Amino acid sequence: MDIADLAELPEDLLGPLSAGTVEPAHPLKWAFLDTETTGLAGGTGTYAFLVGVGAIDAQGFRLRQFFMRDFGEEASLLWRLSEHLAQFDVLITYNGKAYDQPLLETRYRMARAPHPFDRMQHLDLLFGARRLWKLRLESCRLVDLENQILGVERQGDLPGR
Repeated sequence: MDIADLAELPEDLLGPLSAGTVEPAHPLKWAFLDTETTGLAGGTGTYAFLVGVGAIDAQGFRLRQFFMRDFGEEASLLWRLSEHLAQFDVLITYNGKAYDQPLLETRYRMARAPHPFDRMQHLDLLFGARRLWKLRLESCRLVDLENQILGVERQGDLPGR
């Protein structure tokens, strides 16, 4: 499918991918979220200094990044992220149920601000990837699936550790 045609994806596409837990929603209402953080431990000492939100629109796919240059900018990042996510009904992540969303919920709690996730349906693609590939592949890390299934090798990427 051409990237310019993504808005024509069927509204019920996410149902089978989520084992029926995600109700039909137009692709323009899907938000793809990923974070870059100051560590992997989680908890109150780990910050999401960069939050990327990808979205399908009439022209194809757009990425919006929320970047925190300094710790004092966290409240602003979280507020703008909530404002941006208000237009979406479905959150799509890869390992986001276990990591990205709980981390961001903690950051919202620390900032004494409500998080936007309760009203959104959440599809974590990691679980479907494991169902499909765990018996055939040694690892279901996103970078490994990209390489072994799609034949894509990341260029200039930094290790996630």
